Parts: sequence; structure tokens; C-alpha cells
Amino acid sequence: MRLIEIQIRSLTLNLRQNFKSNHENLRQRRLHILRLTTATGQISYGELEAFDTPTYMAETQATAIWQLKHVILPRILNRDFTSPRDFNSYLADIVDNQLAKAAVEMPVWELFAQLAQLPLADYLAQSIGTKAQSKATFGVSLGINDQVQLIESINHHIASGVQRFKIKLGSVADIAVLRTIRQIFPSIALLVDGNGAFQKSDLPYLKQLDTLQLDMLEQPFTNQSFLDHQWLQRQLQTPICLDERIHDMEDLRVMMILKSGQVLNLKPARVGGFQVALAMLKFCQQHGLPCWVGGMVESDLGRRYVQEFARLSGLEYPGDIGPVQQFYQQGLLASTPEAERSELTFHNQVGLGLQPSELLTQLFD
Repeated sequence: MRLIEIQIRSLTLNLRQNFKSNHENLRQRRLHILRLTTATGQISYGELEAFDTPTYMAETQATAIWQLKHVILPRILNRDFTSPRDFNSYLADIVDNQLAKAAVEMPVWELFAQLAQLPLADYLAQSIGTKAQSKATFGVSLGINDQVQLIESINHHIASGVQRFKIKLGSVADIAVLRTIRQIFPSIALLVDGNGAFQKSDLPYLKQLDTLQLDMLEQPFTNQSFLDHQWLQRQLQTPICLDERIHDMEDLRVMMILKSGQVLNLKPARVGGFQVALAMLKFCQQHGLPCWVGGMVESDLGRRYVQEFARLSGLEYPGDIGPVQQFYQQGLLASTPEAERSELTFHNQVGLGLQPSELLTQLFD
């Protein structure tokens, strides 16, 4: 396979309502969409998942686009690919820039799935000797909000069949809101995400989480603190899940050796794409470390990639992979997997089986 053209277009999607985390308060999601074309006329689309500010990761939309245009694309255009893993071989000396790499690497895997006449999930599964499921369960991620709004949102999603909720926290004051939510909804699966909002001095408040039967506490400290998370995990019964701290296999090994957490939130874009994400999944399975798939407020296009990854065996915990209509009115795809209650059903379409919407088609006219 040879890539002969990669086009890039910018896109801004308005959110239905603000989505607030400790990192930022999103009202719009600015993205860049890539269209890859091969010498034989195959086409695939990719999405750059960086945010506008370097709060979640060091990369931003602006810096990642520069890397794509000036470093990554010149390395891979008009090069022969015999495997999707050739992508990382061509960029072996390029440090980090995971989100920029993933914007191209993931659609390269989709192109190879097309060539193999397989659904992307099956192609990914075969590469590590596992299987893909025809269904995947999902939960809902709720941003920082007042107690009334959160309770209304949970009731709304419960009515549609969702039973797993992730709630963003911004300060110790949010723990009181969380306690009320647990009293009202004693049976839902509940996890919380600090996005680095807390410090070691907050330990007395964080210990209160042990009384709330949480599935996990995600990224309570900043993304530089393996040792602090190790210290905190020793104080808590609630499992700690790491997210933005894990960028590569070395980070994952350090996490396991230090026991800085008991769960991994595995986002393919955050680690540079599918090759590293697959290696992480296999490593977690070999070492008994639970992992699940998180979201990045993607468009429906970007979410299709994580939905396919979430179909792999070993990722049974409900991920943040549900329909993006939670966030957006507009979409880039004319059709997406069927969602019934908290379950997605996938059909055996080649690659991603993408059907571009009018918005995506016009983007590249």
C-alpha cells in the first residue's frame, strides 16, 4: 500500500451544552479531519483529537498540525507499506507527539482492514491473537455540574438504559455532591474522574470516596505523579485508574511495578494509535491489569475508531464509547452502530464501513 495524498481540513463542532472538567470548559470542539488516499484509490479518514490548550496533554491542535504537516506527512507519503506497523518504523526517531501520530496511524490500520476485507475490530484482534465481539457496552461521562443538573442527567440516561456513569470532579467540594448522588442512585455503577484536580493534602476528603462503592477513582493527581499515585493507592480501598499519565509502554510498566494504580483507561489516540494500544492491551491481559476504553469528546468519526477497539476481548468494562449525540447535534457520518439501552451492536462491514455525511463530504469538496 502507498499513501499518495493526505488532505487536512479544520472543523469546529458546537456542543449541545458545556462539558466541564478540571482541564477545561468545552463549549466548542475544534478538530482537524484527515482524508488519506492510496495509490489504488482507497480512502480513509482520521481525526486529530488534541485539545486547544496543553492541559490534558502537551500537544494542542496547533502544535500537532504543525508536526503533521512538517514532520510526519513528509516521512510517510509515497512510501510503501506492507503492514500498518510500518508507520511507526518510518517515525522511529520522532519522540512523543502521540496525538499527531494517531491521527494518521489509526486510519492506516483501517486501510489495511479494507485490503483484508475485514471489519477493523477483527483485523485488530487478529494482530494480537484475540477475538472481537459483535456487541460492546457503554457508559456515560458527565462533566462538572451542579447537583440538580447531574441528577437530571443521570435520570435521563437511566431511562434510556445506561447503568454506568463517570462523573468529573473539580475540587473536594464535589465529593458532597457525589455522596448525594450515591444516596439517590445506590445501584448504578459509578466512577469519578479528577483529571488532576487533587493534591496529597486532600487525603481526608479522598478517603471519603471509600464509603461510596465506586468502581474506581480516575487520575486524582496530575499526570506527572507516579509516586504520588502510589502513595494514594496505599491509603485507599477504591482502585485508582490512570489516564493522562500513561503515554507509552514504559509508563504502563512503571505504573504496574510501582502499583500506582489498579486500572488503566486506554485511549488509542493518547498513546499514538493502535499499535501501542494493542501492545498495552496484551500487556494488561498478561499481568491481570484491568483496562477499559475512554473517550476524548470525539466526533462520531473519531469515536468509530475507539468503538472498534472497545470490541476486543479483555475490554468488557463499559467504556466512554456511546453515541456522540450526547455532545453534538451535527455528525460526520451518515450511519453509526445501533445503540439500544447501553449496548452497541456492530455489523460485519469492511474496515469501519464509513458512510460520510453531507458535512464530511462538503469538508473535502
